[in-house]
Amino acid sequence: MVESNMIIEEVTPQSGDYKIAKDIRERVLRKPLGLTFTEQDMAEDQADIHFIMKDPANGVVAGTVVMKPLSDSNWRLRQLAVEPKYQGQNIGGFLTRHCEGFARQKGAQKVILHSRLNVVKFYQNMGYVSVGEEFYEVGIPHFRMEKVL
Repeated sequence: MVESNMIIEEVTPQSGDYKIAKDIRERVLRKPLGLTFTEQDMAEDQADIHFIMKDPANGVVAGTVVMKPLSDSNWRLRQLAVEPKYQGQNIGGFLTRHCEGFARQKGAQKVILHSRLNVVKFYQNMGYVSVGEEFYEVGIPHFRMEKVL
């Protein structure tokens, strides 16, 4: 289980913790698929909102997630990634709930995401429902999922 001293912080693309979070996303989500960040990916990242979960005592970043407003009422959660040694400790759950609360405070009524097939159950357990048919993104099966806040 996650230790109680872990905190969630918003980070900017200019910060050192953002660079750590980007590295986690690349190692956990992209490299296994043979992908790296492109210039277009990085340009998109600049406008998004980035959160990390870390231990302030030692500065270790355990997980990260990105949020993007799509409209006043719909926000997108993307690129949720947890360091392998912290997986299974509900880091992803804490980050997801934090993002939902953040979006709700900004007036969002719904969070939308594209879930890789292997983590659909995780999001279903968080209250998300699949919308539409399976589709391919970055070369692997995904489902569009939504949660009404």
